[in-house]
Amino acid sequence: MYSGPMRNRRVPHWVASHFTTFAIGLLLAGGTIAHGLPSQRANDQRYEALDSFAQSLSLIATSHVDVVGERKLLYGAIRGMVGELDPHSAFYTPSQYTRLRQDTEGEFGGIGLTLGEGGAYPIVEAVVPASPASRAGLQIGDEVAGIDGASTARKKSESSSEPEVSAVAWHSRLRGATGTRVKLRVLRGEWVAPRTLTLVRERIAVPSVHSERIGNVAHISIRRFREATSRDVYRALSIELAKPNTSIILDMRGNPGGLLDKGIEVADYFLDKGVIVSVVSRGGRDVEVARAHKERSFSKAPMVVLVDQNTASASEIIAAALQEAGRATIIGVSTYGKGSVQSFLDLKDGSGLKLTTSRYLTPKGATLEGVGIEPDIRSEAFEPMVVTAGGTGGEPVKNTVKSHKLTGVSAIHREQLLEDPQLLKAFQHLTK
Repeated sequence: MYSGPMRNRRVPHWVASHFTTFAIGLLLAGGTIAHGLPSQRANDQRYEALDSFAQSLSLIATSHVDVVGERKLLYGAIRGMVGELDPHSAFYTPSQYTRLRQDTEGEFGGIGLTLGEGGAYPIVEAVVPASPASRAGLQIGDEVAGIDGASTARKKSESSSEPEVSAVAWHSRLRGATGTRVKLRVLRGEWVAPRTLTLVRERIAVPSVHSERIGNVAHISIRRFREATSRDVYRALSIELAKPNTSIILDMRGNPGGLLDKGIEVADYFLDKGVIVSVVSRGGRDVEVARAHKERSFSKAPMVVLVDQNTASASEIIAAALQEAGRATIIGVSTYGKGSVQSFLDLKDGSGLKLTTSRYLTPKGATLEGVGIEPDIRSEAFEPMVVTAGGTGGEPVKNTVKSHKLTGVSAIHREQLLEDPQLLKAFQHLTK
């Protein structure tokens, strides 16, 4: 509670030191904070703001009811500063930044297991082939009840004093230095009792590309654009298109983007000329145009691109380039609408920034920010159940789309198509 005027406090030495560094850094940045103001006025405003920053650090350090660590305060200041920029820029602590870079590079020390939210315990959502988890026999749907002796059980009630830990947090505990061990307590429906497994962490390469052949259609899914993505896509295309009469479904549903240059390389595989994307940097002063090349081009095979509301960034660049060139039919629902490019900027203590450094335009000069891509053929992820009105007790009518003859398709793939209306629509479009 406020109890009267505060006395002036002397700034602690560590605050003064960081303030000096902070001030020098801003001055060397060229006065960008007060861009457009007369020089003297800009300097006055800058020093006033820096003085307020130093005073705030001092008052928090000396007057807050709790003792707060220096690094926490400074990280919080950076996080707040970056948070004023745009929805996509962010600051990451050293541990967060390490995980972010590992996800982008697609390699890390772990056991090849992905955990998701389950019931009482986190469940296994994915197992990387040939990983320690795969060799140990772990399966999708298994429950992980404990990690290194710590129970992963959700707290029993809202009044429980134990904080609830998310599956994402438990998942991060599976990672670590290669050669180290992690002990899991695993539950499975057919097991009489839980089993304890000890796995040794290895260097895990997470595949970002999955390819399968459905009849005469090559179904290539890209989950995210990582370092190896364009290489893996090229390998899949080389194998599949060596077979005659092959069509392509490029599936980018749920793909949030990733490395821009890898997305451009993938788009280049399907185009032999024209602009792929224009990247506009700060203030529109620099424009970099990425163009398609004839070399290593797979520009003749009939093609569909599948998108959804979570298709974003680099994925949208590819979809827009192929749509505007008339190269592919886009099927699905409207995409996310992210028209900016983020760069990773390393900081000296291992922390880092993900900073919006440019915006991109489609080949025809359109921006996708907040707009997204409208598909050529709209198809929802789930089909509504159709029922007859009266007389039949509300029994469902046979879906006419699902009754389409799927010739030359295995029973497994037929079931896959019937359970995925968007994939089915793409397959039918290419085989009609």
